Amino acid sequence: KAQDIEAALLSDNRRKVIKGMINDLSPREKFVIEARFFDDDKPTSKEVGDKLGLVEERIRQIEMQALRRIRDGLHKRGIDLNTFEI
Repeated sequence: KAQDIEAALLSDNRRKVIKGMINDLSPREKFVIEARFFDDDKPTSKEVGDKLGLVEERIRQIEMQALRRIRDGLHKRGIDLNTFEI
């Protein structure tokens, strides 16, 4: 049972780290990432673009930029992406 508690705590800590990284994004990047990855409906890039008045390709660019910023932030914190799980 101690392993289950430890796993839950690690998972919670990982979620906090990711949430912190998302909060460091620009409002537009944050909106795109939350919509694409955390929205239960999982809208497409086109659907997110329609909400923001942007074309699908621009949403893809914003998403890639935000993911790159998250990855770089994790790397700067010394977090190995190969072992980092949520």
